[in-house]
Amino acid sequence: MLGDGLALFYPNGEPFNDSDTILEERDRVKQERDRVAEERDRVKQERDRVAEERDRVKQERDRNAQERDRAFARLRELGIDPSDL
Repeated sequence: MLGDGLALFYPNGEPFNDSDTILEERDRVKQERDRVAEERDRVKQERDRVAEERDRVKQERDRNAQERDRAFARLRELGIDPSDL
């Protein structure tokens, strides 16, 4: 017992935090958790955007390759070897 009330101590003699300190720490941890969740969501959105862009570029590359192959086939039909160009 202390002059202003009951005090609790850890076995090493360090006092327990008061309720105000505990509540402040809880609020700080909640804010940090929310910040981390927002950052995680932002990273996920960026990852999804990059994946969509990668897929778009791959589709464009595939279309270009098909167009090239059609052009080479047409040149061959005309008797022109594309490797000679």
